[in-house]
Amino acid sequence: MRMLPPILAVIATALLVTPAFPQDKKNPSEESDKRIKQLQKERLENLKKVSEGSFVLAKGHRMEIAEALEATMDVFRAEMEAAEKETDRIAICNKTVDLLKQYEELAKARHEAARGTEVGVFRARSKRLEVEICLERAKAKEAGQGK
Repeated sequence: MRMLPPILAVIATALLVTPAFPQDKKNPSEESDKRIKQLQKERLENLKKVSEGSFVLAKGHRMEIAEALEATMDVFRAEMEAAEKETDRIAICNKTVDLLKQYEELAKARHEAARGTEVGVFRARSKRLEVEICLERAKAKEAGQGK
């Protein structure tokens, strides 16, 4: 029993002297944000490679247009997620609409040559319209912020 008070005194002193959180560490949310941005960048680079390769394969009739369209839409979603400003989102939408118009023309050409169905044309058109809707929303949001 006589050893208990000195031990308690040592423990209390150690607790009072030791800081609750180390002061030399960076803010964990800053580190997390950096890591997220790094992962988004890496993901986007990979998705772009898939999309570019898919487009080439679809043009050469070695891949279905629907599969190539999904690769392009994956890039679109990843870019929109990483974009920080409305002007960036507008540029992403414009670029994607232009690319989807090429897909739509490719689907029309396949349909007219009896190498594809009209469903492919409708699918490409609906994806383009989806992105155009996003574009109009981004423009409206930017106009609302500019006031």
